[in-house]
Amino acid sequence: MAPSLDQIIDAFGRQVQALVDQAREIGNGVFRKALYISMLDGLSACAYGDSMQPGARFRTFVLQIAGWTDGERISLPQAALLFQSDPTISAAVAVLLANWQWWGF
Repeated sequence: MAPSLDQIIDAFGRQVQALVDQAREIGNGVFRKALYISMLDGLSACAYGDSMQPGARFRTFVLQIAGWTDGERISLPQAALLFQSDPTISAAVAVLLANWQWWGF
């Protein structure tokens, strides 16, 4: 007899949890973050398939399905790039960026 949809979903959830648990054990924080992003990208592909471009698919997944409330915020390095053409805001961001902890995870 074929497994039920609930059994398939439960098995998938266990596999995802096993991957997250394994990634958590990796000591290199940058590599660990890259693995998490890769996992989220894979899950977004499962959720949306080819119906969207990869970047839009990832953002939609993170914002709608994962419910990440800070998903539309940007980091200080991103703000510095975004506001390069505005000297006043760029100067304010530069002050904050001077104290930015680049590898503080």
